[in-house]
Amino acid sequence: MKTPTAEYRAKTTDISAGGILFHTESEIAVGSEVEFTIEMPRDVLGTKHPVLVKCQGRVVRFAEETSGRSVAVVIDEYHFERI
Repeated sequence: MKTPTAEYRAKTTDISAGGILFHTESEIAVGSEVEFTIEMPRDVLGTKHPVLVKCQGRVVRFAEETSGRSVAVVIDEYHFERI
């Protein structure tokens, strides 16, 4: 996941049509614009090749938890790229 000022390592924990929840070690401020890429496997899509979904969005929630930090991002724009 990238913001205009930094790049972060994050693990996807939940995804829906409008947003995504990440688990991360870093603190990312609510309102931050982010970019990230999701690889959709070919067997999930029923296609010959996997597809990359390049997304742009913004952080709408940040939470400290016992297991780490959670960052909720709303997806504002996306486009598909074949691999």
